[in-house]
Amino acid sequence: MSYSERTKCPACNVKVRLEDVRFTPTFSCPACQEEIRVSTLYQRTLRIASWAVALLVAYILGRDTFWLVMLYWVLFTAILTFLWAYVLKYWLPPKLVRCVSDSSHFQGLGLGRK
Repeated sequence: MSYSERTKCPACNVKVRLEDVRFTPTFSCPACQEEIRVSTLYQRTLRIASWAVALLVAYILGRDTFWLVMLYWVLFTAILTFLWAYVLKYWLPPKLVRCVSDSSHFQGLGLGRK
Protein backbone atom coordinates (compact mmCIF):
# COMPACT_ATOMS: atom_id res chain seq x y z
CA MET A 1 0.00 0.00 0.00
CA SER A 2 1.31 3.40 -0.99
CA TYR A 3 0.66 6.60 0.90
CA SER A 4 1.84 10.16 0.47
CA GLU A 5 1.74 13.25 2.66
CA ARG A 6 0.03 15.05 -0.23
CA THR A 7 -2.85 12.57 -0.38
CA LYS A 8 -4.46 13.34 2.95
CA CYS A 9 -8.19 13.78 3.14
CA PRO A 10 -8.82 17.50 3.70
CA ALA A 11 -11.91 16.67 5.78
CA CYS A 12 -10.59 14.09 8.28
CA ASN A 13 -6.80 14.38 7.70
CA VAL A 14 -6.40 10.62 7.14
CA LYS A 15 -3.89 9.49 4.52
CA VAL A 16 -5.61 8.20 1.39
CA ARG A 17 -3.89 5.36 -0.42
CA LEU A 18 -2.60 6.33 -3.85
CA GLU A 19 -4.50 3.35 -5.22
CA ASP A 20 -7.74 5.01 -4.02
CA VAL A 21 -7.02 8.39 -5.63
CA ARG A 22 -9.22 8.85 -8.70
CA PHE A 23 -9.05 11.47 -11.42
CA THR A 24 -12.83 11.58 -11.62
CA PRO A 25 -14.68 14.81 -10.75
CA THR A 26 -15.11 13.52 -7.17
CA PHE A 27 -14.51 10.41 -5.14
CA SER A 28 -15.23 9.44 -1.53
CA CYS A 29 -12.63 9.40 1.22
CA PRO A 30 -12.29 5.76 2.32
CA ALA A 31 -12.31 6.82 5.98
CA CYS A 32 -14.98 9.52 6.35
CA GLN A 33 -16.87 9.17 3.03
CA GLU A 34 -16.54 12.92 2.40
CA GLU A 35 -16.48 13.88 -1.29
CA ILE A 36 -12.95 14.94 -2.27
CA ARG A 37 -11.07 15.47 -5.53
CA VAL A 38 -7.62 16.00 -7.02
CA SER A 39 -6.66 19.68 -7.00
CA THR A 40 -7.42 21.76 -10.07
CA LEU A 41 -3.78 22.85 -10.38
CA TYR A 42 -2.58 19.23 -10.47
CA GLN A 43 -5.19 18.28 -13.07
CA ARG A 44 -4.34 21.31 -15.21
CA THR A 45 -0.62 20.51 -14.98
CA LEU A 46 -1.30 16.90 -15.96
CA ARG A 47 -3.34 18.00 -18.96
CA ILE A 48 -0.86 20.63 -20.23
CA ALA A 49 2.18 18.38 -19.72
CA SER A 50 0.46 15.50 -21.54
CA TRP A 51 -0.55 17.76 -24.44
CA ALA A 52 2.92 19.28 -24.76
CA VAL A 53 4.88 16.02 -24.62
CA ALA A 54 2.40 14.32 -26.95
CA LEU A 55 2.65 17.19 -29.44
CA LEU A 56 6.45 17.01 -29.42
CA VAL A 57 6.44 13.23 -29.97
CA ALA A 58 3.75 13.54 -32.66
CA TYR A 59 5.72 16.22 -34.48
CA ILE A 60 8.89 14.12 -34.42
CA LEU A 61 7.08 11.02 -35.71
CA GLY A 62 4.85 12.58 -38.34
CA ARG A 63 6.34 15.93 -39.31
CA ASP A 64 5.66 15.43 -43.01
CA THR A 65 1.86 15.30 -42.79
CA PHE A 66 -0.36 17.57 -40.70
CA TRP A 67 -3.09 14.95 -40.31
CA LEU A 68 -0.60 12.33 -39.21
CA VAL A 69 0.75 14.73 -36.56
CA MET A 70 -2.79 15.36 -35.31
CA LEU A 71 -3.58 11.64 -35.20
CA TYR A 72 -0.38 10.91 -33.27
CA TRP A 73 -1.06 13.84 -30.96
CA VAL A 74 -4.51 12.54 -29.99
CA LEU A 75 -3.16 9.02 -29.52
CA PHE A 76 -0.16 10.03 -27.42
CA THR A 77 -2.19 12.49 -25.33
CA ALA A 78 -4.53 9.65 -24.34
CA ILE A 79 -1.62 7.32 -23.55
CA LEU A 80 0.30 9.92 -21.50
CA THR A 81 -2.80 10.99 -19.56
CA PHE A 82 -3.52 7.35 -18.71
CA LEU A 83 0.09 6.75 -17.63
CA TRP A 84 0.12 9.85 -15.43
CA ALA A 85 -3.21 9.03 -13.81
CA TYR A 86 -2.34 5.41 -13.06
CA VAL A 87 1.46 5.21 -12.86
CA LEU A 88 3.14 8.59 -12.43
CA LYS A 89 0.89 9.56 -9.51
CA TYR A 90 3.17 7.34 -7.38
CA TRP A 91 6.17 9.58 -8.15
CA LEU A 92 4.31 12.89 -8.27
CA PRO A 93 1.33 12.44 -5.93
CA PRO A 94 -1.58 14.87 -6.29
CA LYS A 95 -2.91 17.15 -3.60
CA LEU A 96 -6.46 16.38 -2.51
CA VAL A 97 -9.04 19.07 -1.83
CA ARG A 98 -12.62 19.15 -0.60
CA CYS A 99 -15.46 19.26 -3.05
CA VAL A 100 -17.40 22.40 -2.46
CA SER A 101 -20.82 22.48 -4.00
CA ASP A 102 -21.25 25.83 -5.64
CA SER A 103 -24.93 26.58 -5.83
CA SER A 104 -24.31 30.08 -7.22
CA HIS A 105 -24.03 28.57 -10.71
CA PHE A 106 -27.32 26.72 -10.40
CA GLN A 107 -30.21 28.26 -12.18
CA GLY A 108 -33.47 26.65 -11.22
CA LEU A 109 -36.51 26.29 -13.39
CA GLY A 110 -37.98 29.47 -11.95
CA LEU A 111 -40.81 27.55 -10.29
CA GLY A 112 -40.69 29.30 -6.96
CA ARG A 113 -38.40 29.95 -4.04
CA LYS A 114 -35.04 28.26 -3.74
